[in-house]
Parts: sequence; C-alpha cells; structure tokens
Amino acid sequence: MTTFDGKTVLVTGGSRGIGRACSRLLAKNGARVAVNYRSGESQAQSLVEEISAAGGEGFATRADVSSPEQVWKMVDAVERNLGPIELLVNNAGIFDFVSHNETTLDIWQRTLDINLTGT
Repeated sequence: MTTFDGKTVLVTGGSRGIGRACSRLLAKNGARVAVNYRSGESQAQSLVEEISAAGGEGFATRADVSSPEQVWKMVDAVERNLGPIELLVNNAGIFDFVSHNETTLDIWQRTLDINLTGT
C-alpha cells in the first residue's frame, strides 16, 4: 500500500459502504481524510471520531455533489480545515431499486445528476 502521509483526500460518499472503507484505509496510511456525506451525518461523524482515535485526522463535510454551489462550499471547508485537496475519491452515487416501469423522469434525472454530473 502506498503511504499518503500528509496528503489531504476528499472522499465523496465517504460515510458508508465503499467510501467508508476507502476513508479508513486512506487514514490508516497517513492521509488527512475529508468524509463527504449527503444524509449520513452520524455515520460521517462516527468515522471521523474513529480516524481521530487511531491518531489520524478527519473532517466530516455535508454536500450534495449534484449541486455545484454545495461542492464549492465543501471544497472551501475542506481546504480551510485540512489543507489543499491532493486526492479525490469520486465515490458518491445512488441507485433507486425500482422497476423500469416505476422509474420516473425525476428518479432518472437525480441519478444522472449525482452519478454523472456530480463526478
């Protein structure tokens, strides 16, 4: 594993699942980790506490990646708290488990906004 000593990493969708695992591994290998979340504040905060308890540095930041305004505010907050972002893990994504007959234009547009435009 590469060492990420002193590097600031932003992990979108970092509070759960794959993003959480990436955040943990990056912190374990020396990165300062910004954990982005949209709705999982308690999960993000608990992960930051876990990172801190292990001697690392973390920061939880809320932003919907489909909103450019929120993304710019998030980047500013991360850089003020952890320093310039040197690595980005584009992990945020959604999937609505509905049949094609139940997929509405709103569901489709939200999926594109987060999974494609957000990236």
